[in-house]
Amino acid sequence: MQDKGQTQGKTDDKAQEQSGGNGETTQTVQPYDTSKIDRADLERKGIKWESIEPHLRAMSYGHKSNKLIEMNPEMEPGGIRVPTKGRVSLAEQPDGSLRVVPHYWQEKPNLNVPFHGVMLPEDVKTNIENTRHAGKIVDLELTPGKKEACYISRDELTNTLEYMRVADFPHKKDMKGTTLSDGTEMNIAGGSKGLLEKFVTRAGYYRDGYIQVDAANRNYEFSYDGLDRNRYAQENKEIYRQNLPEKKGEQKEASQEKKQLDTFIHKSMGGVAVPKDVYDVWKAAEVDPSKRAEVKAVYMKDMKLDGKGQPVSLWVKPNYELGKQQFFKWNPDYVRKTATKVKPTVESEKQHAVNTEGKTVEATKKVKEPLKPGQQQPTETQKKKQDENKPQVRQRPPAKGQSTGKKNTSRKVS
Repeated sequence: MQDKGQTQGKTDDKAQEQSGGNGETTQTVQPYDTSKIDRADLERKGIKWESIEPHLRAMSYGHKSNKLIEMNPEMEPGGIRVPTKGRVSLAEQPDGSLRVVPHYWQEKPNLNVPFHGVMLPEDVKTNIENTRHAGKIVDLELTPGKKEACYISRDELTNTLEYMRVADFPHKKDMKGTTLSDGTEMNIAGGSKGLLEKFVTRAGYYRDGYIQVDAANRNYEFSYDGLDRNRYAQENKEIYRQNLPEKKGEQKEASQEKKQLDTFIHKSMGGVAVPKDVYDVWKAAEVDPSKRAEVKAVYMKDMKLDGKGQPVSLWVKPNYELGKQQFFKWNPDYVRKTATKVKPTVESEKQHAVNTEGKTVEATKKVKEPLKPGQQQPTETQKKKQDENKPQVRQRPPAKGQSTGKKNTSRKVS
């Protein structure tokens, strides 16, 4: 946690320039270059790169990771590791590199010990337990012998207490299309809730909401408990009617875009990659019909298309009129070009007929297992099962008085 104490001010400054104090991110500064993250330090802290990768964009602007991540830090260099979890943020070092700062999870904050040199008042502890926020400004001793006015909040994911200097949070008179009253502005600046009336949501509708400074997230927190959600129902209905034609146009465009994305030209089939040059031609012809004359079939080996997991090799060519791929035992382009009957490839012909088309081949009759590539005859094991499955022919006994065809060799004794 030493990194946090050394770099807290710099991280807060960067985050506040980003948020602009209005609850919405505005990229007024350059984000951190995440390629400068100290990987060796990351390893010592037991943090995997793939764990923080989804959160790097938020972290590059001075925020903490959006979720808890698993960690396995060393207790001391080369010592034992202790598995835990928490959020992480970035801190810039004097040499320009970046270190990942852990914010470890705890079951609950200990409110009965000094926080940055100050015992928290009882009303502040009650507010933190109930709402996460101190509800007022608290003077903290961030450096020995010097107290500064701060906001305090409990991180909702890690349950740790976080502070933010009041001087680092630029308040605005106008927020989300609404001008704050003097009273509301004073309440918010003092750390308590303020009612923001008739603000404009991202969807363009009117709504009321409480806002309060969230020191843990370096931003405003919005809440709506106890407010009338139907206060602007009539006005919002009118806004909806006005926006309806535009929304329908957007939905139509989205539907057309989705239709374009629902393509039958894929980069692989049956687990086998289509050659890049072939894929490019097929894809271009899907968009531009004039290029479909250039489309050729390609021989794809060992595709798993028979539904039984056995590879099969076939010629493949897209049919743009039908919107699907077609499979051939022989090259359809060569047949069309020569207008003669070409002997089909036999490598997978019988296998495809039995496995996919459900046809019966005498040599493999009664064989229940799928045929493998190039297989024409049953294996020894399959032959044995074939013989076992053959019905036994029972001979009928001869009728009474009917000769069996054998000579009677017994001698009559007189």
